[in-house]
Amino acid sequence: MITVPTIRTDRLILRAPEVQDLAPYTAYRMSERVALASGTMTEFEANRSFMELVGHWTARGFGRWVIALDDASAGIGHTGFLQMTPDTVPEHTWTLWSAEYEGQGYATEAARAALDYARAHLGLSQVQANVYPANTASLRVAERLGARLRPDLEAPDYMPGALTYDFQVAA
Repeated sequence: MITVPTIRTDRLILRAPEVQDLAPYTAYRMSERVALASGTMTEFEANRSFMELVGHWTARGFGRWVIALDDASAGIGHTGFLQMTPDTVPEHTWTLWSAEYEGQGYATEAARAALDYARAHLGLSQVQANVYPANTASLRVAERLGARLRPDLEAPDYMPGALTYDFQVAA
């Protein structure tokens, strides 16, 4: 059993997904908010996706953290790394589950903490982010994190038309 590390920033806690996160995550995945990311899901699909969020840590030794405002509250989003097949470059992801948390720098703060952790502890040689052009908030996060737009790289099959960004991970 792998232990998911907890990361604390000035305002946020990045931690393992917990049962209390399932309801807000499912509501997010069933909402129109995901139109700029992956498309809406049924309740079953959202629950399955949450289980993938949990299991990724065991399968790959890294994954995505839930973003929380304090130790007792349910999550407000997630960030971290996704690698569905071993022959693909890990993808750095970030999202806030509700519009009420946008515009406060939470996504950038959390994604930066995850990237810093990857640089120090995960041994990943390359990380990418795939962002749809209409998702201007995520494009700004990628730029704030110092990602480099790579028009020479194709987005993965599950995100056709997305822009691919490359992150400097290894020193």
